[in-house]
Amino acid sequence: MSKNEKRKGIVLVGVLAFIVLLLGVLMEFTYRSKVQLDITHNRLQAARVKNAACSVIDITRALLSYSTDMNAPEVRAFFEEEQEMLFNGVELTINLDPESRKINLNRLVRGGSIRGGYRSLLNLADIFETQYDERVITTDMIISILEWISEEGVVERLSIPGESAGSDYYSQKSPPYECKHAQLNSISELLLVKDITEEVLYGRPATPDGEEARLGLADFVTLFGGGERIREGDVELEDLKEQEPEDFENFITVRITAKLGNVEHHERVIVKRENGSIVSREKM
Repeated sequence: MSKNEKRKGIVLVGVLAFIVLLLGVLMEFTYRSKVQLDITHNRLQAARVKNAACSVIDITRALLSYSTDMNAPEVRAFFEEEQEMLFNGVELTINLDPESRKINLNRLVRGGSIRGGYRSLLNLADIFETQYDERVITTDMIISILEWISEEGVVERLSIPGESAGSDYYSQKSPPYECKHAQLNSISELLLVKDITEEVLYGRPATPDGEEARLGLADFVTLFGGGERIREGDVELEDLKEQEPEDFENFITVRITAKLGNVEHHERVIVKRENGSIVSREKM
């Protein structure tokens, strides 16, 4: 093989290597561009979903604060079943739920006595078990909730059946924290309490494989308005949620689910009826 032929062969190999390198750079650039485009698209979708949810919350606040007749069909419909609507291309589900018949957890420890609160939460746990044929809310969960919101030593002095979780348990968590021994600031704070998961607190939707939807503890407890007791004999969870308009108090839970494609956004806000102000806001 002559020198010219060798030189041409080297040049050809070099050109081919350059083409391969160029194709690699172009493929990497294309891949990165697609990833960035997908990220931007998802962020845009998420922003649209969140803005739609916030807009509907504002509309609902206005509806509640300016409605003098809570028995009006356009208002009553929101309390009888969830409402669905389309807003700027976003699918929205709206639930309104008065707080007046729920258990006010922060009232359970007034006067240093928690026996009434224990019985009330135990009655609620029994109703859950009747409804779903499983012990969704356990005795240990109830004791741990009471331990969290009451002064240190109260649960031990009353010798209530069940195993509570104190600071010794929470100090082993990562990161560690202490048992609060004080009133709750939000319902979502219960997720810090032993064994309280998001499913226990907020329930779960129905699944495609036929598993039924389940309500959560947050549907029946509150920090605003509400009472201290759930009576024995209420054997259906739906019975606890049914109320006449004249029974509505100032505080209403507004739950919003917003969906666009694969992007979902959930919000839970407590609205004060008399002025439409939001007194509590949680992402679910």
